[in-house]
Amino acid sequence: ADGGWQAARSAAERVIAAGGRGPLVVASLPTFKSDEALRMPLEAAGAAVAPAGPSGGSSGGAEATRVILCDQLFHAAIGADCGGPAEDAWLANPVSALSGVTPVTLVERFEAAPGRWISVYRP
Repeated sequence: ADGGWQAARSAAERVIAAGGRGPLVVASLPTFKSDEALRMPLEAAGAAVAPAGPSGGSSGGAEATRVILCDQLFHAAIGADCGGPAEDAWLANPVSALSGVTPVTLVERFEAAPGRWISVYRP
């Protein structure tokens, strides 16, 4: 129903087109949900993805592109809707794994599968 491997591969290609081949830092909202649905197709496509950190991401360095997956099913747990509000708020939060780095700009946001949003931010 969510498009399976082809949808995951297409999402990875779109992320790479927007953010380059790396370094990429991938995180997931809610933070208790794995980022593997995108991490695996990104790595299969040859992208340099930073290892996952303990709170949903890794700093990856100042030059890293930040990629945030957001699952709308968990909007209540996240505290905001996916597709912009949740991702932007989490990125701006000083305790998030991706904050405190070089300022980033949103370069791409899309719904990869029903209710599954991906946001790509570049330094």
